[in-house]
Amino acid sequence: MFSRLSSDTNQSGVSLPRKWLGEQQSLLILLFYLLLITIGELLTISYPFWGLLVHVALLVALLLHAGFRWETKESRLILTLVLAPMVRIVSFGLPPMGLNLIYYIFIASLPLFVATFMILNLLQIRWVWPKRMNIKQVFIQLLIAGTGCILGVMEYYILRPQPLYETFSLVNILLPGAILFLSTGLLEELVFRRMMQEPAINYLGIHTGIWYIAAIFAVLHIGYASVLDVVFVMSVGVMFGYFVLWTDSIIGVTLAHGLTNSFLFLIMPFVAIEYGIGPQPSLPLNPIDPIPIEEPIGNPEILEPVLTTPLNPTPTSSTLSIEEPSPIVPATITPIPTATPTAYIMPNSHHNVQLI
Repeated sequence: MFSRLSSDTNQSGVSLPRKWLGEQQSLLILLFYLLLITIGELLTISYPFWGLLVHVALLVALLLHAGFRWETKESRLILTLVLAPMVRIVSFGLPPMGLNLIYYIFIASLPLFVATFMILNLLQIRWVWPKRMNIKQVFIQLLIAGTGCILGVMEYYILRPQPLYETFSLVNILLPGAILFLSTGLLEELVFRRMMQEPAINYLGIHTGIWYIAAIFAVLHIGYASVLDVVFVMSVGVMFGYFVLWTDSIIGVTLAHGLTNSFLFLIMPFVAIEYGIGPQPSLPLNPIDPIPIEEPIGNPEILEPVLTTPLNPTPTSSTLSIEEPSPIVPATITPIPTATPTAYIMPNSHHNVQLI
């Protein structure tokens, strides 16, 4: 018995040092994937083509990696990570349609919903509902949902975005609020706290798995161009991860996520503008609307030659002079950096919607 315990092999016959080295190698590969996602997001801000190229290469690498080692804990986690680069690839595929930003968010979420449900079914992961739901659990989910109001106010103080609509009314916020709950709250919690987190915990352990998925969640918010917001989102991702682990349900965090984005972009900007509560919005939001064009200097119309001599000139002054038209300065369009609750739309021809 003693010799069995002192053996350098486990019950499966695998050398313990070799197993330890394999685990460390797998962890390094996961960290490398996280680094590639970060590089792709950073490039997307200023160099969309190169950022897209990184995400396409990452998507191919993840699919090949998952396929080579199928039906293992590692492959289950790797397969779920394909949603990270897929978000960016889908966003680049959206043509400019002149729609309000909120509708771009909804359209971009549709193929991601399809991919998410397919992976959930393939890995046989439960979607939303816990195994058991009683009155106590309902009360806990509502308490978790209530944190979204506080988180939305806190993130508004970090980003201070412009509102999605010009006027605040129930009609104007009803549809955008529903889209934010569906396309950000439900979709993102299905992806990060249900589809990714469960395989990550099974493979990496509870704490490492939760923090790793929260890191991916935070990195996909780099488009806000705010280090403080990335740290804030990382903290929220960890908190939501432990909430889901504790309650075995994403209902509460889904509602909290939707409330956070609703307060951030539909409520707090108007509260600041109308009532002076909190800082005024400063971050331009919606480049889908026509970008304001500066007035050109001078008269843009073609000027007719101006006759400056009298109609009946004298013999000594019969000169015809034509005034030079005012110089025409081309109109300049100033790129507007944008950020949305789940989207970062680049101020160029590629409407880069990042659902995170």
